[in-house]
Amino acid sequence: MAKALVLGAGFGGISAALELRRLLPNLDVTLIDEGSTFRMGLGNLWVLDGRRQVGEGQRPLTALRDRGIQVKRGRVEAINAAERTVTVDGAQLGADGIILALGARLAPEATPGFAAAHNLYDESGAAAFNKALQGFAGGRILIQVCALPFKCPPAPYEAALLVADLLRKRGIKAEIHLATPEPHPLPVAPPEVGARLLPLLEAAGIRYHPGCKPVRFTDGTVEWENGQSLAFDLAAGVPTHQAPAVIATSGLAGPSGFVPVDAASLRTKVPRVYAVGDVAAVPLPNGKAAPKAGVLAESQGRAAATHLAQDLQARGDPIAFDGRGTCFIELGNGQAMPAAGDFFAMPHPKFSFKPPSTQGLQDKQRFESDRLASWFPA
Repeated sequence: MAKALVLGAGFGGISAALELRRLLPNLDVTLIDEGSTFRMGLGNLWVLDGRRQVGEGQRPLTALRDRGIQVKRGRVEAINAAERTVTVDGAQLGADGIILALGARLAPEATPGFAAAHNLYDESGAAAFNKALQGFAGGRILIQVCALPFKCPPAPYEAALLVADLLRKRGIKAEIHLATPEPHPLPVAPPEVGARLLPLLEAAGIRYHPGCKPVRFTDGTVEWENGQSLAFDLAAGVPTHQAPAVIATSGLAGPSGFVPVDAASLRTKVPRVYAVGDVAAVPLPNGKAAPKAGVLAESQGRAAATHLAQDLQARGDPIAFDGRGTCFIELGNGQAMPAAGDFFAMPHPKFSFKPPSTQGLQDKQRFESDRLASWFPA
């Protein structure tokens, strides 16, 4: 029996495994992940402002066994792409095809003193930030992005807007600062696209600092590479993202440390080895890389699975990753602004925005609930 290994159980890995199972019912599909549950990172924003408690929204990966997928918990210690073998907790596993969906590693240690800030991309960090906000009586709050690239590009902007909304409702006066190495919001697209967010920040009283990459946090102050600094009373941040360490020795890493792939098929330079989601470097027509986002990882996983199925058993018609996806940018006050992106548009990615609305937030909530119900049926 042919075997496929899917490494990583995020958006890309789960969608790839389910698509392989659908296309090739006789294929041995094994999904490997270091954790035991799946949850969407978008829930961190809901933990941040108290709408969700830690642990809500999780699903056990073992439930995927009912879908015909073998689930193995363990740490991927080595990948030999040329031989299509992986080492998991000391045991070597071979396969006829591999889909890498290992995500990006959060590296707060890459910024000295980052412990002074709450980690927005960690559920417990978001909960701790919420607790600090509940006791906050006034002063200066900093939201800091440490490095590029980072997943879910609108998230720090959403976090700043939600913090402003939370404090406004409590009647707390505060200076809120959002600092980022980006030259403007959503830098994968032209400046006029990201400019759609700037009036929203201004209306919420949020001071925006583009081009500000932190050197270190120390004594309630962040120091930036441009020589400027900012003192704060409370801080939260997006830590540096790096490729998982195992990629460096896999023979697949590109200049960024992530895995270069063909944009349409997600195929790496090694036959029958694919990479999807945050671990992949997907080239765009404008020379930049596709954003790291769950909605894109999901469609990448499906596309890669169709190509691997064709490689293994010449079954089905491979589909191309089309570079399209919609995210829902939360603004506070129970509203979100849907933003649909076409990242393969020429000569630059194109976005279309719908007005902020309560329906937009409901659609974001439905984005999560629909996938959880589909992937993990009761």
